[in-house]
Parts: sequence; C-alpha cells; structure tokens
Amino acid sequence: MQCPKCEYVAEPGEAKVEGQCPNCEVFYHKVRRPAGEQVATDVRTARYGTKRNLAFALIAVLLFSGAFFYGFKQYAYYQLVKNVEAVVRNTNGQLAELLDKRAGRTNADFLRIYQGRLDELDRLVAQALAIDDSTNPGVSTAAADYVRASQEFIRIFSDELQGRLLLSGEQASFQIASKFLDTEEGERFAALSDAEVSALYSGNLEQISAANGFDERLAQLKRGSELEALGKKRIAYLQAKNSLERAKARHEEAILALGKAGESIGRAGGKLEARIGRKLPIQAWSLNP
Repeated sequence: MQCPKCEYVAEPGEAKVEGQCPNCEVFYHKVRRPAGEQVATDVRTARYGTKRNLAFALIAVLLFSGAFFYGFKQYAYYQLVKNVEAVVRNTNGQLAELLDKRAGRTNADFLRIYQGRLDELDRLVAQALAIDDSTNPGVSTAAADYVRASQEFIRIFSDELQGRLLLSGEQASFQIASKFLDTEEGERFAALSDAEVSALYSGNLEQISAANGFDERLAQLKRGSELEALGKKRIAYLQAKNSLERAKARHEEAILALGKAGESIGRAGGKLEARIGRKLPIQAWSLNP
C-alpha cells in the first residue's frame, strides 16, 4: 500500500503495525489525501514485486551460467595439464631408460633397444598432437616439439656413442701401428715423405741391378725386403693415424651436437611451460646424465 504522506509503497508484511507506514511511521487513516487522488492498490505492489523477482531470477541465471562456464573451463584446463604431463613423463621415461646410468644399461643394450625407443617417441608425438588444446591453443604443438627434441637428442646420443666406440677402436689400432716407431729406423722412415720413400725404392733397385757378385746382390735384395716391410708399416701407421684423427673429429662434433640437442630440449620445455602456464617435469639431458 502507498503512504498518503511520503508516497512510500510498502510491501505486504513490511509494516510493524497494521495501517502504519514503515517509512515515515504515520498512520494512513490520519492523513487526508487531496480530492481525486487514490491510494496505490495491491495490484501495483504485486507488479512491482513481480518485476523485482524477475530481475533476481535473471541475475541468478547469469551467475549460474558464469559459474558453470568457469567450472567447465577449469575442468578442461585440468584435463589439458593432465594429458600434457602424461606425454612429458612418458618422454622422460623413454630417455631415462636409455641414458640414465642408474638404469644399468650397457652400450650394447642401448644400441639394441635404440630403434624401439625412437618408434615409441613417434607414438608420443602423435599422442601430443591429439591433445585437445582448445582452451590453450598451441599447447599440443609445443608438447609434440618437446617430444621431437628428446627424440633428436637420442639420435645424436647414438651418434656420439658410435663415434666413441669407433674412437676407442681406432686408438687401439693406432697403438698397434705405432710400434713401428719403437725402432730408430722406423721413426726415421715414418718421417719421410712419399717422394723420399719412392726414391729409396728406386735407389735399391738400381743397386740390385748394379750389384757385382751373388753376395752383394743378395744383400741388396735383403735390403729391398726390409725397405718394403718398412714401407708397409709406414703406410699402416699413417692410415691408422689419419683414421684416429677422423674419429676424434667425428666424436668432437657429436659431443658439440649433443650439447646443442640438450639445450633444445630445455628450450622446448620452456616454451611448453609458457604455453600451458605452469611448471612441468621437464628433463634437460646432457652427455653424462
């Protein structure tokens, strides 16, 4: 009902005393209204209450919709993080089984299961790309890049290992060939150029042709055999030396490439964390994990 004095519209049950305005506290029957003016009816009050209820209902719907959307988004993000962490942990596990010394793998074990691990990492790349990253676009690609970087590290580690094994073999071969230098003549012969060695062969042939008598000829033939043996040892020594130098260069290149590959894993992991907005169990490997 509307107060005839302050025109306040009271809601049903709001007045503490029947017939008293809850706003100005006057009694309705004590206030005279100008002729022709009517007091608001209960219909007007009901309409006001209906509009207010509709407004409250609309606000409630909006709040519920917002809460539902926020909850759905949080759940989708939780699933995204869960799927990405699974890919990262599986990738780390594949590398750890091959590279971690605590796994007790020998070089032969590594080479035996190496290709199988590459195939498994290919599967993890596909798994990463299949992740639904609609809430954080680019996360699935970043996760796949992390797996690819880890895969490349294994490839280069394999190159380094094979280079290391080759270097070990070449060092053994060179050590055997270097015995040629144990004698003074061998050391002197190894220092000769190809032209100088060829000149020694030619001179020996001339001496054989110019030899007088059987003994002198036999002596020159013996000397020719010695020169030939020295020449073969010299060639074997030089070949072993060149092979060792090539093996060292190859191994050094593999070590440098391996260091860069380890850095690539760290960069890929950093980009993935930046995309997803949280820390992940990124594993940056090195030559001696």
